[in-house]
Amino acid sequence: MEIKEEYTPVLEKKNNKKIIIIVVIIIFVLALLGVGGFFVYNWWQSIPTSKDGIEEEAKISEVWGETYFTYLKKAKKDDNFNAIGLRDTMESAKIKFIEVDSVKDPIMEISYTKNKKEYSNIYYIKDEKVNALTFSEPITIDMLYNIEDEEYGYYLHNKDEKEDNYLSLEKHLKDVLDGKSTSIREYEYTFKEDDVTKVTKEDGKEVTLSKFDETFVEAETEKGKDFGANLKNSALKDLIQEIIDEFKPKKEIVNEDTKNDVEEKVTEVKTKKDEIKEIEKVKEQKLKNNEVIYEDNQVLYGDKSLKYGTYINDINNKEILGGDYIINKDKTYTYTGDGYNDKESGKYEIELTCEIELGTDKCASAKFWTIVFYEENGKDIREAFKLGNDSFEGVQYSNHYKLKE
Repeated sequence: MEIKEEYTPVLEKKNNKKIIIIVVIIIFVLALLGVGGFFVYNWWQSIPTSKDGIEEEAKISEVWGETYFTYLKKAKKDDNFNAIGLRDTMESAKIKFIEVDSVKDPIMEISYTKNKKEYSNIYYIKDEKVNALTFSEPITIDMLYNIEDEEYGYYLHNKDEKEDNYLSLEKHLKDVLDGKSTSIREYEYTFKEDDVTKVTKEDGKEVTLSKFDETFVEAETEKGKDFGANLKNSALKDLIQEIIDEFKPKKEIVNEDTKNDVEEKVTEVKTKKDEIKEIEKVKEQKLKNNEVIYEDNQVLYGDKSLKYGTYINDINNKEILGGDYIINKDKTYTYTGDGYNDKESGKYEIELTCEIELGTDKCASAKFWTIVFYEENGKDIREAFKLGNDSFEGVQYSNHYKLKE
């Protein structure tokens, strides 16, 4: 009986390797498709879309920053910059954000130069909408330390040829939010050019202190970033994001360096005020002792003063009774007579005197201050007058001289 062997096929090792390789390739391809799909999706989401004709870009990190960006972008797109107080022709324009207590979000300041004068526009957010405050007069925003109140704050600063005016920005914004006029009705502080205390020390040196320096100390702040009406949207977005990244609230602006600098200036002001007070005290005692004090712009005697300058004769008939005097700080004078076309010069003295009783050396009247003009030889008296405040009048006749305005 023949026995046949059965053959059972056995899979070779080679075939097993092929299957493993195929499976790995499939997994790798699927992984690539997954990762690729993720990046394609993100890329697709990043492509700007259009809504209401305004390009939408990646959002700015702060909601209020995005609100300002959208506001400026729309004004630019609608060619409506004039309506929000901006011009294509603005010079040296800067943009910055400022923290104030009157509103929740930082305000936006855009400053610029026009006709060599500095202006600032203020933009603030209320009910998620941007509102603009523009001013017809030159305005800047300054951070100042109020010495009396011992507080730092932002102030609207208006400067003209003769005076500087200041108003608290916090106060003005609060009034605006309360429904009051957006225009500036009244300033809190006004400093004129001549609002300066000047005293002369015994060595002739002058000590001066302005009313502004008595009231405020200027604090250094960031000037803002360059801004132009022709910026592209992407550049404008980057600019606003850059300002936000560098933005500092008021408490960080007023750092230790700023506080030390301000404290040093306040100490200087206090020292100068004490010095002026002491000089005034010495001067007051001298005047009580009937001493004459020659200051930089005037002479002091008793409770009166005489400024240096031209004194005009108020007599109608100058041909008979004389002309005008020019009184100088160095105790010299020049006299010009209209009628006789004569001109004289010499020295003058200010003295306390009285009318003497005939035949005696006793005063027949109360003492009064006089200005005595000596001839060029310095010995002979030309004329003597009774002194008032910035005026003098004849002793023997009634001509009167007053300071020319």
